[in-house]
Amino acid sequence: MSDLFRFLLVSRLLRRLLSLSPTRRSWLVPVVIVMWLFPLVTRAQIVDDSTKVLYGPKTTFIIREADVLRDTITPVMVDTTLTRLPQQRYWLHDSTFQQDLGNLGTATRPLLWQTNTQLGNRLGRNVFDKYAINPATIPYYDTRSPYSYFQFNLGSTGESTFRLSYARSVKKYFNVGAVYERFTSTKTLADVTGRNDLVRHTNVLVFMRYQSPNDRYHGLFNVTTSRHRAIEQGGIRRNSDPIAADTLLDKGLLFIQPSTQTVWLQTGAGGATAANEEERNNVHLAHTYRLLGQGLTAFHVLDYNSQRNRFYDNGIVRANGQPVYPGYPNTFLNLTKTNDIATYHQIENTLGFLGTTTWKGSLVEYRVYARRRDISLRMESLFSTITGTDSAGRSPQLPYPSTPTPADVRKLDPLKVYRGEGKAIAGQVFVGGNAAFNYKQFAIQGEAEYLVLNKEYRLRGQARLGPLTGEVLLVGYSPTLTQQLYSGNHFKWDYRPSEADTTLNNTDIQQFSAHISQKLGRHHFNASGSFISILNLVYYNIDGKPRNSSAQQLVTLTARHRFNYGKVYFDNQGTYTLGGQGTGNNDPIRIPTLVSLSRVYYQNEIFRKALFGQIGAEMYYQSSYRAYQYSPSTQQFYLQNSFEIRNYPVINVFLAADVKTVGVFVKVAYLNQGLAGNGYFTTPYYTAQQRRIQFGIRWQFFN
Repeated sequence: MSDLFRFLLVSRLLRRLLSLSPTRRSWLVPVVIVMWLFPLVTRAQIVDDSTKVLYGPKTTFIIREADVLRDTITPVMVDTTLTRLPQQRYWLHDSTFQQDLGNLGTATRPLLWQTNTQLGNRLGRNVFDKYAINPATIPYYDTRSPYSYFQFNLGSTGESTFRLSYARSVKKYFNVGAVYERFTSTKTLADVTGRNDLVRHTNVLVFMRYQSPNDRYHGLFNVTTSRHRAIEQGGIRRNSDPIAADTLLDKGLLFIQPSTQTVWLQTGAGGATAANEEERNNVHLAHTYRLLGQGLTAFHVLDYNSQRNRFYDNGIVRANGQPVYPGYPNTFLNLTKTNDIATYHQIENTLGFLGTTTWKGSLVEYRVYARRRDISLRMESLFSTITGTDSAGRSPQLPYPSTPTPADVRKLDPLKVYRGEGKAIAGQVFVGGNAAFNYKQFAIQGEAEYLVLNKEYRLRGQARLGPLTGEVLLVGYSPTLTQQLYSGNHFKWDYRPSEADTTLNNTDIQQFSAHISQKLGRHHFNASGSFISILNLVYYNIDGKPRNSSAQQLVTLTARHRFNYGKVYFDNQGTYTLGGQGTGNNDPIRIPTLVSLSRVYYQNEIFRKALFGQIGAEMYYQSSYRAYQYSPSTQQFYLQNSFEIRNYPVINVFLAADVKTVGVFVKVAYLNQGLAGNGYFTTPYYTAQQRRIQFGIRWQFFN
């Protein structure tokens, strides 16, 4: 059986597994893995008549757009290591630590501080960014033979990721490829059957790269599309004794039987009652042309993207004239159903010049550009008409008050009619550039970008001397479009400068950082520290609406130490944050004081070097803090002061193996459940997953 035939056959079997229940998946996956591994232990890669390997990782390279736009392409080999394979945060497109709703595919936000560097108009609905492909950072390939990449990960609680990639060179200077991804998870809260879907996400990517024979022209092009659907449960619903329930929740003890808990937004007989859906489409082109060698190169980047967010709830539960779910403070348009839609389109054109040159052993780089961004945004909501008028004589077109009377409910006649609000079309022009000078152990670089007529800017300066690096970052940016304007069934605000008396001010950030990286024998040290001064940060307050904060300062310290003793390897990292614990009720930044990850593993070759394996453990630790609450109707995280996420460790043990071009692993996640608290919360009233077994396989083909 050929590698390609086996690849297609087993890929089809694994896609079929995605539609099965978690129980059936757990025993079928080992069978499929055995089918893969059995014929591979005694086989090699493609060989010629002298049994010498022709194609493999050393003939397949990755090229990034960032390198093309520097005109200094340095291809790197594809990753075939085992280190990241069992780590769940590397299964998706963002490996940073995130706060989520406890399951793969749910809404997320960065757990640690990240300074925004994007200026101008931005939609501001980013809770599903972790699962979407970024068209500016995808890998392009330079391969002498067709290259296929396959990865499948599965957890016994129903989480799964599936990725299939294919690339080939049509000719020496032309390469095309495609990627298909699917991420899914099932409910763990309020799910007694174990078969209810929670999240479904798909990505499709088509890409191509062209390089002219004389190396003067480089072109990169890709088209991406993604579809995301997440059932919203609203978190655990407190019982008739909220004080006792909150005591259990604060201690994390309600995690004993999460499937039997009651949630705020239930699933109805006809399917999901409440859900968020997101659609993204993107067309991206980046190309360069050398005018005078590498010293003067013209470049152009075209980026078009559209994003459509829809939140619906087909069964709003009411009591005494008010929605039961506390996440619905109002029902402006419809008392029984919600269907809020926001559609965003953006097109950017960037045109400029860049160059690199060597001078007396030094390297000089520069880039100057102008960019124009045009956007449109439209918000629509389902509203109801009233047969006649009520006792107060209200017109059918007027919004309902936050406390409707029972007579209002009886007079409702829901119709699938949408009222569009907030349509906006705008164009913005940016100018910017950067320059760098590198000489042996010394380097200095700077960059600047300015948004004309809007007082937004980004200035960055960096200097490196040996292992030491210092950086200054100054940023001023406007609120997102969602922060400026929102119109829906449960929330409304308007903070646009030209439309409202009360506006949101631009955020100003001053960040000073230092970094050191040093290798001493078998020891690798990395450490960094930052002082961040923040003025007028826009955040979502306790009422779920955006506000400006007063001045605030943060100090962050990050360290990582890696070393090995023989075949035993240690990797420890941690981030300490001072000033972001939300000790005051109005402090907008909420970050755990300490976030750390420690790994220890043993690796060696066995079976006459036919198999390379790792066995080890890792521990994630997070200190207590008052985490953000989540609003499903606005897709935003906002402040809350009544629920503190406790400090907790999570210990995982894993076994990984590499058989030629196949990598596999099995892991027990949250091994220590019951030892340091029986469960924990990632977001107020959203529990993390229980102890579970995870399988994974990665298969690469170089023919």
